[in-house]
Amino acid sequence: MVVGHSMGAMIALDMAIRHPEKVQGVVALNAIFRRRPDAAEAVQARAASLDGVSMADPSGTLERWFGTDGSPEREACHTWLTEVNPAGYKAAYTIFAHQDGPDADDLTDLNCPRPCSSPERTSRTRPPPCRRPWPRWPHMVARRSSRVPRT
Repeated sequence: MVVGHSMGAMIALDMAIRHPEKVQGVVALNAIFRRRPDAAEAVQARAASLDGVSMADPSGTLERWFGTDGSPEREACHTWLTEVNPAGYKAAYTIFAHQDGPDADDLTDLNCPRPCSSPERTSRTRPPPCRRPWPRWPHMVARRSSRVPRT
């Protein structure tokens, strides 16, 4: 089982596509698939704003991921985002910003279990049809409104 979030989801899906004999299941959280033009422009602008020397303020990223409420998870991500190597982060984020997700045909051929959840409909997302083939599933993008409540 391979699990990934965001860029890690891209890596998890790529691994499952390239090495199906080694992957029995994949969980891709907040995976990208065919970004809308405005979303692609925004992420590429964020990548271009990184200087590779100092870390950018992660406030906007944390608000997109967690909303404005504080939590241990938000604080852990804040720590990670401010302590990572700025040059390495710029290089990885630049690659991420210019990717558009896996090929739909590769997803169709992927033959392993894949969990699916249905976030609320928003202006930028639509709930995934969980029982349909892969090419339609990746349109799911989890948003704050669809987070699983902590217990």
